[in-house]
Amino acid sequence: MECIIKEKVISDTFTAGAIEAEREVASILGEQPRKMLKTVRYEDTITHEEYLCLAGGFAWPGMKPGFVVIVAAQRHKDAEEVIFKTIAEVEEQDLNGLLRRSYELFQTYGRNCRETPWFWYGNSNSGLNEFIQKFNKQQEQRGDETSFFLAPPPYLAKQNSFEIYCRTIHSFLQGNAKRLILGSCDKLRAYLDQLITSDIVNGAIEEHPAISALGFALAALDTYEPWLMELVTPITEEGEFEGWYGDDVFYEE
Repeated sequence: MECIIKEKVISDTFTAGAIEAEREVASILGEQPRKMLKTVRYEDTITHEEYLCLAGGFAWPGMKPGFVVIVAAQRHKDAEEVIFKTIAEVEEQDLNGLLRRSYELFQTYGRNCRETPWFWYGNSNSGLNEFIQKFNKQQEQRGDETSFFLAPPPYLAKQNSFEIYCRTIHSFLQGNAKRLILGSCDKLRAYLDQLITSDIVNGAIEEHPAISALGFALAALDTYEPWLMELVTPITEEGEFEGWYGDDVFYEE
């Protein structure tokens, strides 16, 4: 299956002088230098949209079928804040079918995400995890070393985690400058439209897989901001600033 996402390195956003200035200002203020955008982008070769990164939200079947959603982070030229867009969804009651279709989505959207790695965010402590182990074993037997695993999203261990995810989603949908676009994910949109206040306050993850899947991915991206890198300022033996951060070299002498 062909991956429609192309990873590409863009021109350096920040010059060495800008990095040095940022470091000096932070030093004067007694603060850590702010994080900066990585110099990698992800282009959808069909729609030609450009993303900062992509990730998946995965929720096991519960009171309703299991759900998977792909969320992309974008930054428009005229916007200060990053916005999020859902670009694909899958709903499936059968666990094996849900894992298989999730793998297909990874092949389509995530396989080329290397510099900013792809993650599936979901409940990795579910009693259903044995299905993942069986799925991965079957993948190995087919000669495919790509394993499926879930990374825990923020807030998962909190008693009111579902409410936090709901209110996170709601906050991104408010106002003229809303930061969440639901794209063509009609099933997800319908579930959100049906959600009432009592569901938000008293609901549980297993009762609302679709909303939980979106909450997992959205909370993780908003919290971890994987499209950013820490400004690292290593000092040479001569005490000179080398002018790079992370693994991206910004300039050469």
